[in-house]
Amino acid sequence: MSGDLVRTLVVREPNDTNGYEADKVAKNPSFARLRRMWETMHQFWQEVYPTDGENGEIAQSLIGKEVGLKGPRLELQGTGITNLGPYHAYEIVLPRGIRLSVVWDEKKGRFITADNLEYLSGKTQLGEDVRNLLKSGRRFTIEEPAGYGEENKVLGTLTLSKDAEDIPDSAYTPVVPILAEPRTFMAVVPADKVLNVLTAIKTKYEREMGKVRNRLPLHLGAIFGHRRTPLRAILDAGRQMLFQKASATGWRVHDYDRNQGNTLPKRFHQDAGGQFKEWYKVTLERDSRQVCWYIPAMMGDGSTEDLWYPYVFIDTYTEPVDRQRRYRALNPWTGKEGWLVHAGELRVNDEVYFTPSTFDFEFLDTTARRFEVHYDGNGRRTTRRTRPFYLEDMDRLEALWEHMKKLERAQRYKVISTIEATREAWFGWDTEGRSITDEVFKQFVADTLAGAAWPKTHNWTEIDNKERKDLIEAGVRGELADVAELHMEILKEKG
Repeated sequence: MSGDLVRTLVVREPNDTNGYEADKVAKNPSFARLRRMWETMHQFWQEVYPTDGENGEIAQSLIGKEVGLKGPRLELQGTGITNLGPYHAYEIVLPRGIRLSVVWDEKKGRFITADNLEYLSGKTQLGEDVRNLLKSGRRFTIEEPAGYGEENKVLGTLTLSKDAEDIPDSAYTPVVPILAEPRTFMAVVPADKVLNVLTAIKTKYEREMGKVRNRLPLHLGAIFGHRRTPLRAILDAGRQMLFQKASATGWRVHDYDRNQGNTLPKRFHQDAGGQFKEWYKVTLERDSRQVCWYIPAMMGDGSTEDLWYPYVFIDTYTEPVDRQRRYRALNPWTGKEGWLVHAGELRVNDEVYFTPSTFDFEFLDTTARRFEVHYDGNGRRTTRRTRPFYLEDMDRLEALWEHMKKLERAQRYKVISTIEATREAWFGWDTEGRSITDEVFKQFVADTLAGAAWPKTHNWTEIDNKERKDLIEAGVRGELADVAELHMEILKEKG
């Protein structure tokens, strides 16, 4: 929003007639243009989840579709408890010490359930439908939650005067929006839907911001916590994830293609008749890591070539006279004048400035864990050497999990713990990342994975060579431990 990058967009095509200087071809960062940018980014997040929308808009929003509806809520009526505060939250103690959150509706003299009943009825909780317990004549202790770390205040015993009843039209989307600004969005969503939501946001970003994603990065972060974790701790950790550095660095064009020799991924099919009727596929590489960037080549009508938006700073101060669509402007990352070329004129081995988007996550097993969410000057986690990941790694990590979940649960633990214990024994804390470049350790990881008890239907030697290489490299970098933590420790997946 500072306007530094507005001049990476052109208002007229640079050529011999219009010139090759920003003052002659680039857009000016006027207040009106910055306001339109502000509105576009604001609309992006409102479509993800409208903070002031109607129930129908919320249900049809991106998060609403991914999370779905819960409910209905239940109505409870009973006797034995007095001096209840209007719309105050209380807890009914169910068998096994499980607590059901309810809200007192003073006008109708009833309690309304405020918990996810599917979760409470699950095997890890009650093991049966909560409705079976809330029958007329049953007695339950009711408590008032106290401050964090304090015991609940017992108010007395509630005797139900009738069976619990569903409240008509009380289904709801279990999402709590916290913040929705052009630069920042925060919301509380069910943990088992987080990956679906993040993937949907990633897809929306790649489709709508594909032309400028080299200088408009998206940083996605997820803070997981138990349902009783104080919201303040979760929000504090979430705010820490907003402090990532967004700076462009030099990337080499490893591969380049214009709508030939490849298939447009499914996530872009919705726009295949418009901006993605033609596209550029640019594979960028840095430190042996690759990012695949799909750039729409057309305007929204699907017939006009986009000559104005997809420009890239190349790492040279010499005029690239062999590129027709080029111009010179101030590079905000170097503070010096640099050259931009149109994405349609990139070539293999070009060095370009690209700001990678990232994905990060943390599980607050204790509230003190939030202090571990901290980034250094390069945007890396100081206590988690593998994080944050590049946004494109979300697909790669899911592919790794598809292989790892073929192993028995005990085997997964054994393989990963063996790799990480050996890393610590050989390299200690390894703040310099020596294990990542050590060929002996890499061979050890490969042998450990190959020696695992893979099932006959998914034998190690039958896995595709590239996918085996990805598994080995992920083990060397410590990413298999992250995959296991996310799916097995946090999401409690059984597969």
